[in-house]
Amino acid sequence: YVLLPIWQAEFGLSYAAMRLSRTELNNAFHETSRRMAIDDPFVQSMKWNLSGSHPKPDICNDYASRVTFKGGGRGEYRSSEVPNKPHPQCLCYTTTVPIPEEAFLRNLHAGKYDDMAA
Repeated sequence: YVLLPIWQAEFGLSYAAMRLSRTELNNAFHETSRRMAIDDPFVQSMKWNLSGSHPKPDICNDYASRVTFKGGGRGEYRSSEVPNKPHPQCLCYTTTVPIPEEAFLRNLHAGKYDDMAA
């Protein structure tokens, strides 16, 4: 007999394949969102949001409650400092936090967005 890991014995290989694909798709989306936010002059930071299907407290709760920079809110990270997904099947997500309106207007009047029109 071949001993299978408990998750294979309970759920089978189709579950393992689904778990792997869900994890990798979410990781790819997470990284793409982070990279786009780094290059976006209108983004101040990114906020870590817990998934609605989050089963129990873990490191994700810590990510969502941390204050990581002066002026940032709970769960906000500079775009270049957003943590990677911490575990398989992590369905938590990030959202962008725009720069404050005053900063946008100041930058607009200073011409910082002039080279973006093309």
